Amino acid sequence: IMGINDSKKLSAGKREELFAAIQEKASAVGVGMVSPERIDEINILQATYEAMRQAVAALGVVPELLLNDAVRIPGLSVPQVPIIKGDAKSQ
Repeated sequence: IMGINDSKKLSAGKREELFAAIQEKASAVGVGMVSPERIDEINILQATYEAMRQAVAALGVVPELLLNDAVRIPGLSVPQVPIIKGDAKSQ
């Protein structure tokens, strides 16, 4: 999908356009969310991991490998490869 990049480098309109393209073309899409209260309770990093685990669990397929943006997500049995600046380097 042309134009995918670090979301912070994209306009809101471009993010919406790419989100639609991803949903249309991806084998699976999973979304995870945590509340502001949960972030305050467990801290931003742990809340990020929690949302990532939710997103992986919400996929309609079991991934063989996760390419992550700079982190290894604790609590997952799926093999993971952290990539520095991964959101700009890998779709």
